[in-house]
Amino acid sequence: MEKKEYIAEKALQLFMRMGIKTVTMDEIAAQAGVSKKTLYLYYADKETLVNELLSGFLDGHICELKIGATEASDAIEEYYTAVTLVIRDYTRIHPAAIHDIQKYYGNLWQRMQQHSKEFVRSFVEANLRRGIAEGLYRKDLNVPMVAGFYSVFELSLFHMIDTHTPVFNHMDLFREYITYHLCAITNDKGRKVMEKLLKKEFRNN
Repeated sequence: MEKKEYIAEKALQLFMRMGIKTVTMDEIAAQAGVSKKTLYLYYADKETLVNELLSGFLDGHICELKIGATEASDAIEEYYTAVTLVIRDYTRIHPAAIHDIQKYYGNLWQRMQQHSKEFVRSFVEANLRRGIAEGLYRKDLNVPMVAGFYSVFELSLFHMIDTHTPVFNHMDLFREYITYHLCAITNDKGRKVMEKLLKKEFRNN
């Protein structure tokens, strides 16, 4: 691993554990075992570092969703995989980090919203059309509207986790959301596929 990547990894660990605002460049340098001079050779300031980390997070998110779509046997499995990835990624992030991005890094928060509005929404629309074509989702679905529901869900997930933890654990939140959503969009055939998949997956968890 190159030194720049190593520094970024250590910074990400701090941000996920403590939030962004409270973490200093001194702490990042100490965590990475480098001098501040070396740190500033790679990152001019903390905002630059946060920006690169967020870009990597979003790019990785897109890549994994595309791979999941390719490997899924049907639209329901594709959707399940996508939500699993979202829950996994976002529950690793300290709620304070999201609050800090909203309050102190407005341009980065706009990028996250844009990501949800554009890529995530188009991804869900494609999944809905796939499910309809496969005879698993209801034919009368308003595809753009339902895709919009999911887009709102992803952006509000941070708040849901922050507000309801530890009242609800993350697995319960995931199970209830995905069951609720798939029950709303599947037809009788799709519901049987959904129940079989969820029974298998939740038993393994």
